[in-house]
Amino acid sequence: MAYVAYEDIIPKKINYRIVPRLRKYYRADGTFDLYDITRRQVSCFRYLVNKGEAGFFIGRSGGASWGTYSLSLSYNWSSLTSLYVSREDHTGHNAVCTHDLLLRIDNSAGLYPYYVYTKNWAEHNAGEGYIYLYNNASQSQVVYAGGGGNRELSKGSTWNSPSTLLDPRDYAYVRLYGTSADGTKHTTASSVIQIYFIHRYNTESPLYRYYR
Repeated sequence: MAYVAYEDIIPKKINYRIVPRLRKYYRADGTFDLYDITRRQVSCFRYLVNKGEAGFFIGRSGGASWGTYSLSLSYNWSSLTSLYVSREDHTGHNAVCTHDLLLRIDNSAGLYPYYVYTKNWAEHNAGEGYIYLYNNASQSQVVYAGGGGNRELSKGSTWNSPSTLLDPRDYAYVRLYGTSADGTKHTTASSVIQIYFIHRYNTESPLYRYYR
């Protein structure tokens, strides 16, 4: 259905509870979701993997499945509020890198991916890179962006443009996938994944009662 409008909710005190400043994004049918867009949320990706709501793989070859977490990386620049991992392969005439990440958008931790980035690269330009979304209406995984060869892809949210946010009613999950291969005299292949998170309050949060 997608968000069509928003309202900023100022902080307030209700009884003994401090309600923080939030943003309320509306759909055309009047339903809404609450987001804390003023600060990033601490990543709890491993927790979601254990809950079966995420999956991650980065290595030479393979892929992710829900509830699995597999890392073979060269660099990990992740902070508390982001996931940023990179892998390089310099195997002679057989360099291969693959990354695959799955994340349910309506997850139990409220970990919302407001910016995602993926890159696959090889000197021989062999491979593919994609950002996928699972469309609830068609019940299928669809390509948001990507294709064959070296790819550098991203999707971000523009807070004052509600339609740029991924509405969980429209999309069940986001997937970042890429693979690169180099079997020539050039022997470098690499993969990069980056995600930033904010908090999305689900409908079980007591804050929904205050903001109706």
